[in-house]
Amino acid sequence: LSDHLLSAKSSRLSTYQSMIDKLLDLAFVLWENQFETFDEVYKILKSYGEMKSWTKETLQAKLRDWKPLAPGVQPSVEKNEKNMELLGEQITLYTPEYGEEISSAGLAILENDQEILHRIWRAQAELVLPLIDDTRIKVSRILEKRLQKTG
Repeated sequence: LSDHLLSAKSSRLSTYQSMIDKLLDLAFVLWENQFETFDEVYKILKSYGEMKSWTKETLQAKLRDWKPLAPGVQPSVEKNEKNMELLGEQITLYTPEYGEEISSAGLAILENDQEILHRIWRAQAELVLPLIDDTRIKVSRILEKRLQKTG
């Protein structure tokens, strides 16, 4: 399902938005290409991390004492020096919905395929769930009308 929805044009923006981590240069690379497989996306994310001179060892060292900020907690220089450093280096990103997370490119360098796939799913769910809910409401109305006729 992920590969199929990933290639659908209607899901491109939402899917890529969840992976770009507010990194505009990565956003342009992802937007200009339509990927058919997860491996293609993974390769771009990993090459972006390598371009930033990230290695698995350096990221692990930088993230060793990291305590991610929870959703809704705004980072501050005084209280969250480590977090601010990681955010500044674009190793992590912060969103009000999900809190602080490792960037998708960082996840590729760390070989965390499952979290990247989860982020793709999370973006796809934003597109699919409203369709499912709309169908649920339509079915409910049809059943309600049928029950009223037989009642």
